[in-house]
Amino acid sequence: MCRVIPLGIDPGRIPEPTDERKSWADRVWGGGYTRILSVGRLTYYKSHEVLLQAVANLPEVRLLIVGEGNQRRRLESLMASLGLGARVSLLGCRSEGELHALFATCDVFCLPSIERAEAFGLVLLEAMRFAKLIVASDIPGSGVSWVVRRDETGVLVPPRDSWKLAQSLRQMVRGPTTRERFGQAGRERFYKLFHIEQVVKEIVALYREVLQQS
Repeated sequence: MCRVIPLGIDPGRIPEPTDERKSWADRVWGGGYTRILSVGRLTYYKSHEVLLQAVANLPEVRLLIVGEGNQRRRLESLMASLGLGARVSLLGCRSEGELHALFATCDVFCLPSIERAEAFGLVLLEAMRFAKLIVASDIPGSGVSWVVRRDETGVLVPPRDSWKLAQSLRQMVRGPTTRERFGQAGRERFYKLFHIEQVVKEIVALYREVLQQS
């Protein structure tokens, strides 16, 4: 028998940001755009280039990517060739407080990864904790499509498909009511399944069950 118990997060470790932090984030985002956030190492399997290609077709979007890695120069070159310098920023590594503020002030969280190296995606739980709609890749064999419930807490798109990603983001950009509904559903799912206290209860219950059978 196999029992699946997911990873969990203590929401107390990712608190609501202060007003000062939110003001900082608002300045970074700027005005007049729908805000899309992506967080992760700048490495091949995160596939940020697919996200950049999608955003190139969405003039109403401002994209911030948090993370550092060996793909930075390649991404900067692609940004320049696509003319995205004014609407996309690679923010590098940020403090926890700044990251929480960016989560709290974004409109959509996007995870464009392409391989099973993205086995679960803890950043998805952070986005759900802040009640953010998620657009993510439907990676075969990965846990991403289990964490994100299709058309309930987020939108799943085929990996490496920049056109489909752009199409899905466009629908969410133009659907604030849907964003709010999906975001709230994600927050409820987080507290039901991924709150660390719930995960602990499941682990304790499993050990008790095993001990009773031994």
